[in-house]
Amino acid sequence: MQILCEIGPDLKPFASVRRFASWAGVAPGNNESAGRRTSGRITKGNKYLRTTLVEVANAISLMKGKGGRLAQYFQAMKERRGHLCAIMATAHKILRIIFAMFRDMAPYDDEPDCQILRQHRVERLRTAAEGVAGVNLEIDGSGNEIRITEESGRTYSTVTLKAKQRRRAGLTS
Repeated sequence: MQILCEIGPDLKPFASVRRFASWAGVAPGNNESAGRRTSGRITKGNKYLRTTLVEVANAISLMKGKGGRLAQYFQAMKERRGHLCAIMATAHKILRIIFAMFRDMAPYDDEPDCQILRQHRVERLRTAAEGVAGVNLEIDGSGNEIRITEESGRTYSTVTLKAKQRRRAGLTS
């Protein structure tokens, strides 16, 4: 209700979703010149709408596994950029969804079983594996230790896993 009160019933004054996000104060600051970023701050805008969107994004961040597409988007952004940047990115995504709903006069359709987070993590593992070509990971039979060795047989390090880490990695039943 708060969002509707702030934006009004008509979004025709805004030519695009970018202008709408800038007016709302959740547009990302991507100022880059000669390969150097000069500002990463968000734009000034409607502080009441921005506050409401940030509160909604915070609520979505608390929906660990049952939040659908937006919760998975938040988790993927949090892994890449950190909590605060993920909150603002999620608020921006919510605003873009609202704009599309008003423009198309259609309800929001969420996919509760989407694979955004899984695809993000698989891609991170794939790039990490490319970076360590020629390195072998050996896990002992009990799942207590992981040994990182080079193809020549030289051992780089041995990591002893705690019970919580073994459960998270799926090494225990």
